[in-house]
Formats: sequence, C-alpha cells, structure tokens
Amino acid sequence: MTSINATSYNPYYDNSYAGTVAAANAAKAGQTTSAPGTATAAGFDQATDIVLSDAAKAVLAGKDFTTISTDMRQTLDGLLSDAGLSSPYKDGALAIDLTTIDRRSLYAMASNGGDLFNAEEQKAAKSELARRFDAALAGPAAVARITGDLTDLYAAGAAHMDGASAEEKASLVWIAQRAALTEAQAAVKNDPGSLPNVANDPVANYLVRAETGEVDQPRPFDSVARDVRVVLDKQYADARAGGAANPKPDYGQFGSRSLAAIVLNQGSLFSDAEIMSAKGEMRTRSSATLLACSTEAGKSGDPTALAKNIISAFASLSVEERAAAGWSEALYQTALSNYESSAKLAQMFGTSEASAGAKTLLSFL
Repeated sequence: MTSINATSYNPYYDNSYAGTVAAANAAKAGQTTSAPGTATAAGFDQATDIVLSDAAKAVLAGKDFTTISTDMRQTLDGLLSDAGLSSPYKDGALAIDLTTIDRRSLYAMASNGGDLFNAEEQKAAKSELARRFDAALAGPAAVARITGDLTDLYAAGAAHMDGASAEEKASLVWIAQRAALTEAQAAVKNDPGSLPNVANDPVANYLVRAETGEVDQPRPFDSVARDVRVVLDKQYADARAGGAANPKPDYGQFGSRSLAAIVLNQGSLFSDAEIMSAKGEMRTRSSATLLACSTEAGKSGDPTALAKNIISAFASLSVEERAAAGWSEALYQTALSNYESSAKLAQMFGTSEASAGAKTLLSFL
C-alpha cells in the first residue's frame, strides 16, 4: 500500500494544489496505487441529500444566475432565521443544513453571486460542495481499494464534475480540474493501477486526504435530527393551515441520512408513527438501490460487477444510514467474498463460470 501525505484545503474551490500533488507524486514511487481511505457520504442519493423532482429541476434550469443568487439569499436568510443565527457557523462548526440546496444555488452562494454573500457564507457553501465531491468518490474508492483499479474512481470524479451548472463550468477552477481529470483518465486507461502524475487532479487530492482522514465530513447526526424535526413540524403546520386534519410526513424532500435520523429516533425527537413510516421509506429506497446494483451488473457482462456495486453502495452510506437500512457488516463481507471468488473464477475459466458467484450474492440479498 502506498502511503500519501495530505495538505488540508478545500479541494473543489481552492487552487493551492502544489503541496498535495507533490506529496502524492513523491509517495507514488514504484507506481503503486494509493488505497483510498474510508469516507462517509450521503447514502442512496448519490452523494448529496438533495432530492429534486424533474419539474423542480426544469424550473431551476430556466432561471438566470442573478435570479438563482437572489433566491439563494432568501433561502439562506430563512435557514438562518429558523436556526436563530446570524452566521452559518456556530462555535466553529457549520450550524445550518445545506444538504437540501441544489448545486447551482449552492454555487451561487459559494461564488458570491450578485455580491450577496459574505465570506463565512461563501465558506459554508464551498464546504458543502467539497463534501459532495468527497461523497461521490467514497463508494468507487472502496472498490478501488479492493480491485487496485482506479478506472471507475476517475470516471466517478469526472461524472460529478460534469454535473455542474454552466456558471460553475465557466470558473477557472472547474476548467483546470476537468482538464486534469481528462489527462488523468487517459493515464489510468494505460495503467489502471497507478496514480497519475497530473497537476490539479482533484481525485488524486481526494486520495491524499482520504489516506489521513481529512475528507469533508457530514454534519453531526444530532444536528441532522434537529433539522429534520423542524422540517417535519413545518410540514404539519402548513398542511393543517391548508385544511388537513391529520397530516402525514412527506419524506420526498429528505435524503437518506435525514431519514435515518427518524428511523433511529436520534435524540428521541420522533413519534412511533413517524419512525414506522420512515422505516417503510428506507426499506423502499434500500430495495431500489439493491435492484439498481443488480440491474447495472447484468448490463455490464462483468461477473464481479454486482459485488463491486454493492461494495460501492455500502461504502457510500454513513454508519447511521447502514444501521437504519439494515445493511450489516455481513452484507459487506458477503459482497467482498463474492468479488474475490468471482474474480478468481473469471481469471481461471472465463466470465461465464464466474457468474455463479453473482448468483450466490443475489440469493443472499
């Protein structure tokens, strides 16, 4: 295993790459792969807690950046007001929930769109964007640690960056990092097991930081639970104001970590009825994730694909999300064992015989 030293900084909106890239390159002697470290991410929602309908996405896409910035200012003022704060930080820690903010609006805040946001507010948005990038790599990094192949990890980094808005893609940082990923992907294609020597490479920087546990972490679970309680109470109040006599929770706007706070009754803030309904929602999402793992594996023709998909999904969940979804260590160990046996069978006999391993894993699920 290659050891890499890290220099802490915001990987997504900071151009100070020299120290981290130099450290990665120095540690890369012998052209061995750095084993990605464990990172927590936002569960079933692909690295972010935000859940937007297609209609909501269409509305956002139709707005100009000035309007996005103004709307974000109003949204932020509401969050601060609800929390009784004048700053997004309290005692040095982020004290408001930005996980439900769409990426374009968050970028407006991070880049000080319309000169509407102060330095602390910009810092908070940059931190959330960095967390989402780290979360997007958590699952693929877990697979790379097992396989020694960086191909899918770099593909995940590129896919996340390509999901940026036009305004974000016009930034010098995005342009530099995306160009670096293109170059790095070409290098990985020729040598999948070696860390590329490319300046401004955000995936290499992630590996640097993950090695020493410096990845951006989600907010404390107690804070998440309190945020969820506030949102649920507002849902009920709005529904009653609209004439509903017995309003039900709407979990559509909650990411899986927020949902886990209800399922696990974090802080003893939730009723039995809320916990029961949240468990049902979590089971639905968990089943959908496992089905997607199986469906995508079936399309790939790779006998190890199902195991790798489940390992990736498992690593993308926080400890709390795994507990709420019922994803135990036994599931991970079964997936790992299946990967190892399928890979050996594929090497010895070819892919058709190795498919038996995938059937074993499916029967476990």
